[in-house]
Amino acid sequence: MAGVPIRYGFQGDLHGAFLTHATPSPTGMHETLRYMKVFEQKPGFQPDGLKMNLYPNSGDAGRVAQITSLFRGRRIVALAPAGQ
Repeated sequence: MAGVPIRYGFQGDLHGAFLTHATPSPTGMHETLRYMKVFEQKPGFQPDGLKMNLYPNSGDAGRVAQITSLFRGRRIVALAPAGQ
C-alpha cells in the first residue's frame, strides 16, 4: 500500500478495495463537486467554496495577453480532461 495509512476515494472504481474511507460515486454533478464528497469524509474538513486563486507572475501576464489577443471577438471552449 505504499505506506499510506489513510486512503480516501470513491467506492466501485478499481481502487475502491484499497481505500480506508470510501464514498459512493455521485452522479449528475460537476467533477469538482464529486470530489468535494470525498474530502467531506475527512474529520474537520471545512470547505471554503470552489474559488480558485491563481498567482501569475509578470511573464505569465504578458503571455496570457499575447494568446488571448488571438481570440478577440471569438468564443472560446476550454477542455481539461482528467487522467483515467
